[in-house]
Amino acid sequence: MEPANRFEAGSYVELKFTITIGEYGFDDRGNIKLAWPVTNSFGIPQFDEKEFENYTTIETNGQVKLSYDFSHSDYIRPFMPCIKIKVKDGSLEPGEKVIITMGSQKYGGKGLKVQTYIENKIEFKTLLDPFGTNKYTRLPDSPSIDIVSNKPAKLTIIHPSEAVVGKAFWVLVRADDTQGNTADSYTGTITLDIGDMKREISLTTEDSGYRRIEDIIVKEAGVYYPEIQDTHGWTAKGSPLIVSEEGQDLHLFWGDLHGQTGETVGSGTIEEYLKFGREQAALDYISHAANAFQVTIPIWKNTQKAIKEFHEPSRYVTFLGYEWSGVTSAGGDHNVY
Repeated sequence: MEPANRFEAGSYVELKFTITIGEYGFDDRGNIKLAWPVTNSFGIPQFDEKEFENYTTIETNGQVKLSYDFSHSDYIRPFMPCIKIKVKDGSLEPGEKVIITMGSQKYGGKGLKVQTYIENKIEFKTLLDPFGTNKYTRLPDSPSIDIVSNKPAKLTIIHPSEAVVGKAFWVLVRADDTQGNTADSYTGTITLDIGDMKREISLTTEDSGYRRIEDIIVKEAGVYYPEIQDTHGWTAKGSPLIVSEEGQDLHLFWGDLHGQTGETVGSGTIEEYLKFGREQAALDYISHAANAFQVTIPIWKNTQKAIKEFHEPSRYVTFLGYEWSGVTSAGGDHNVY
């Protein structure tokens, strides 16, 4: 695969995959698939409009014809979307090549729009059926790409829904990129305003685009909407913050009970997911709800381990869980915590 494998979220690129035929050759009616994860936000490859985004070409230096199309679901979960290629009217010799160019820019198109959210090691699986038997072999080495944050574009503020007069609470300030990811390259000074309280917060590249401040105190009861602004002129407004004299009997907590990661049919790792929930989303509770039919013993053991490691009573509650997945007639899906 060319070129290098790190791209900014939501950017346009040209990805060139070159498949070199091995010593046994490739027979008439043989098949090739190039598959990638079903959980993605890539542009959809198209083969007809040269000047538009996501234009894709399939070429060979062999004396054959190639037919091809794109399918949203033609390989095993989670690598379901794929480009399918069939060799016709001849065979490919050892050393000949099949070249897939996703997002060809040769005719003025913008390129392939890559995924809009951050993820490491998104694999493209190469599957070969050289004898035309519809029995595919997956190559052991898969090219992959990393999606990193785009340029900083806006601010976000997160905080609890309630606080007590004179008692410290936390506020998280975060810089986001053009796609809504945390912009880890952000630097600047942010001013926090809550009523008569002001605080300046300086973020450097070491902060990776966010900072949680634990010692915020408001001296008067009321309903506040915390605001931030920075030296770039960006502003953000928080949700309602109820500050009372003695606190509430019931408390409002925020969390996410259904997340999946790359171990099954989501993105990234469970450790990255739990860390993001705690540090960048500032959640109070979280769970990991992988489809049970995909959970192997090693995956389950690692899930148990991660849930225990990240669990912090009264700060970040992590629930062990999974998604029992049945077909509709057998009762449908149920989450178990």
